[in-house]
Amino acid sequence: MTVRQLLIATLPLVVALPSASRAQASTDSLWIAGTVVDTLGLPISDAAVLLQPDGLTTRTDGQGFFSLRVAAGPATLVVRRIGYGALQSEINLQGGVHRQFRIELSPLAQLLDAVVAEARRPYMPPGAPASLDDFYRRRAEGKGRTFTRDDIERLGSVRAAMAMVPGIRIVTDVFGNVVGLNVPRCVGVGVDISTGTDSDGMPTLTSTQRTMNSVAWFLDGLRTATPPNLRDDDVEAVEVYRGSSALPAEAIGDACAAVFIWTRREP
Repeated sequence: MTVRQLLIATLPLVVALPSASRAQASTDSLWIAGTVVDTLGLPISDAAVLLQPDGLTTRTDGQGFFSLRVAAGPATLVVRRIGYGALQSEINLQGGVHRQFRIELSPLAQLLDAVVAEARRPYMPPGAPASLDDFYRRRAEGKGRTFTRDDIERLGSVRAAMAMVPGIRIVTDVFGNVVGLNVPRCVGVGVDISTGTDSDGMPTLTSTQRTMNSVAWFLDGLRTATPPNLRDDDVEAVEVYRGSSALPAEAIGDACAAVFIWTRREP
């Protein structure tokens, strides 16, 4: 029979007795043993068990059990485990009287810093507003020409930024505002499909190609009939696409060029 089995089978649960002078105590040795548990009664493994002043130490096993062979007399039992409040108790050990303990440790309250999780697409730079998700997504794809607010300020105006795109001519009014674009060699081919029936009454599909040379304008992702009339200070980003093969999905259908303008939002 092991020490643990012997102690559990034969020893009653006892409580700490008042301390007495170690000089008056018997020098006989004895076993002390016990189980360390949490406030739910679950065993705590790897807890450090220290008996002072002898300096004897051990650790609890996977079931929270420990045992020590000690000298009789007054002593201080200390039990510690990271994440729990330490326990310290004065005990009086009588020679030849083995002792068994059940020790309960309370978990320490831990204050953790608040963590804010924010989902962000890999192409979105830090601090960029979510409203520009489409802008930065297409910018990452590398089609067309894109201009951020920093680009517009560096070049001096929205008009100057758009003038950087080859193959387009900017149309302005008498005040210098952009009112349209001419794209001389931008010709796209669209397909119109119509349904009908043949001479036998069977359904048919007929496709007809058509030439497109219009420019599609978008403001904050929504199609507009005319170029948006905005001050440069109101513009956060601009996208310009030339040629039907470069058009984003939103502009495919009846245009061979597209301009997306994104306005500034309050932080």
